[in-house]
Amino acid sequence: METDANSRSVEDLSRPRGKKRRYSLDETLQLVIGAGYLLLRERGLSLGIERVSLQDAILEAGVPRTSAYRAFESGVLDPQANFRRQLVAHLLSDVASDSRDALADVFGNERPDLGDRSAVDLARIARGVIRRAGEVNLELALADHRAFLYLVALAAGNTEPDENPDMARILEANEEAQGKQYAQLGRVFATTFGLRLRRGMSWSVFGGLAASAAHGVVARVRYNPSLREISRPTGAHGETQVWSALAMNFESLVLMAFEADPDAERSADLRTWLEDTPSPP
Repeated sequence: METDANSRSVEDLSRPRGKKRRYSLDETLQLVIGAGYLLLRERGLSLGIERVSLQDAILEAGVPRTSAYRAFESGVLDPQANFRRQLVAHLLSDVASDSRDALADVFGNERPDLGDRSAVDLARIARGVIRRAGEVNLELALADHRAFLYLVALAAGNTEPDENPDMARILEANEEAQGKQYAQLGRVFATTFGLRLRRGMSWSVFGGLAASAAHGVVARVRYNPSLREISRPTGAHGETQVWSALAMNFESLVLMAFEADPDAERSADLRTWLEDTPSPP
């Protein structure tokens, strides 16, 4: 049974099967974008998305050059610029989902049975969850080329915000999606440790701050390795633990945004994080 081209993934479409056939302009566009994505993965993004040209993607996709250029014609952008815009849009389409899933695993795996823990113990456990969440978030971002592409796209969008309204909408949608996902994780964290938002703070602002904290560290950590390993005496008995700058950003955000929930059965005492002297054994 013949597979409907529209139901195939972009990567599948980039590899024509069997004898050549005629493709619609939309199918041609998807083939070329899929081929461009594969070439980017092979070549890497260290020198930017400019490493893949429309002509490169056409040759990889095996579609007629004339049809491909027609597929990327735009009233505003030339075919080359439109190809790169659509390639970026494809790469950024789900940039936030992997981070959400990885952080959700941290919340599920790192926290033990809280039982009848004291407020001090809850604060210590909460701090450990934050430390691990920052580590996982940073590792994932550094391993995923889309995170760096997203930062490049954000910078370009701020430099020429009116030049590409379609890209602006893509970036706005991604910012909203990432903010919502961090806000969702914040809700789980607050509920788990008996916390609530402070007066004047909203989940929308919290999510945006968390995403901004992540972007800032990811953009710098390759060129400032010290941001990955910061020694702090935060163990249960004052032992030294290694923190990332991202985890410390999250820790600061939690201190600023949350307070004990008076309706919770028990709450983590976040004030213990500010004590210079570790808790005695």
